[in-house]
Amino acid sequence: MNISNEDIKKVNTAMLGFSNSMEKASERIKRIAIKVETAKFSKVFIRNFLAGLGFENIYLADSTYYLTNWETWKKIIKWDWVDKRKYLDDRYDCDNFAESFSSMAAATYGLNSAAKAKNTRIDKPNTDILWGHHRHNLIIANEKEGLRAYLYEPMNDNYIEIKRNEPTVMGNWEYNLKNLEIQ
Repeated sequence: MNISNEDIKKVNTAMLGFSNSMEKASERIKRIAIKVETAKFSKVFIRNFLAGLGFENIYLADSTYYLTNWETWKKIIKWDWVDKRKYLDDRYDCDNFAESFSSMAAATYGLNSAAKAKNTRIDKPNTDILWGHHRHNLIIANEKEGLRAYLYEPMNDNYIEIKRNEPTVMGNWEYNLKNLEIQ
């Protein structure tokens, strides 16, 4: 039995339509299962908070930012699939993981508060020995006692709270945070 190219195109179109429907349904299910309550903060407020943590280069694309609490972020992190992707050198590496997580948080949950930390210097802990540069996320959470910031590694779901004048060490890396982009 020969299948024509036209029939193959029709089947492929149907599969793509089904795939898009499944993706939309998945996002809707996640929004229902993880009830995200947000609070709005101005660009100026967010900039001042981040500058208070020691960031020098802060790019904020939006005038308003939507934040949720850290417990909700932990649920989002637990159920996202970004960390399940395969690392592919120069094709899907740290910058792609960070971009994917930030985009997923905005598209699925309406949270534009998972920043992309760019060009973070990675040192051997407690030294000035450069190991390289890296991209990851910085998540801003709204807590009763005020805003908090967390360094988040979308490749493995590890995180640590960022505190002013304290080294940010996770595993064998010391993160020297300077550049931040929130879109």
